Parts: sequence; structure tokens; C-alpha cells
Amino acid sequence: MWLEGIPCEACGSTGTAAGGGGPCRACWGRRCATLTRCPKREVDARVLKAIDYAACARHGNWPRAGGILDQTQSAVQVIRYVWSEEDAFAVDRAAKK
Repeated sequence: MWLEGIPCEACGSTGTAAGGGGPCRACWGRRCATLTRCPKREVDARVLKAIDYAACARHGNWPRAGGILDQTQSAVQVIRYVWSEEDAFAVDRAAKK
């Protein structure tokens, strides 16, 4: 998977191998980072939880008693799914204008 917008660290986003000997072997000349395994394996559970909390806070549900901290994991997953679908719908609607 190519991570457009994230610079390749191996070549400094030049797209060429060190010494100019052909394309960079990390990004194959695309000048962006690559992901070669499941993204979930790149971050630990604490980071994923922080991402969840940040997404919930963005929607006004702060990680506090009575908020997202008191919800079941399946409820949080459903909430995230709905927000994701809403975001996709908004992008689709904006593209049609």
C-alpha cells in the first residue's frame, strides 16, 4: 500500500536510490512511504484506543465518566461505523456539487 503524502524515509522523497543508482528500493520511485503489512500491526492497542478517543471527542463525546468511557466496545464500534458512513456520505455529496 502506498501512503501518498507521507514522505519516503529511505530516499528522502527523491524517488532515487542512494548514489543515483535507479529507483529507491523502499518506495520504487513513488517518493512516498509504503506499508507492507496490516496497519494494525504498526501500532499498539494504546495508540488505537487514543485514536478512538480522539474521534469520539471530535464528535463531542469526551472520554470521561458518563461519556465514551462508560460505553461497551461494541457500542463504540457501532458509533464509529455510523460516523464513518456519515463522513463518506458527506464526501460523496460534496463531490456531486
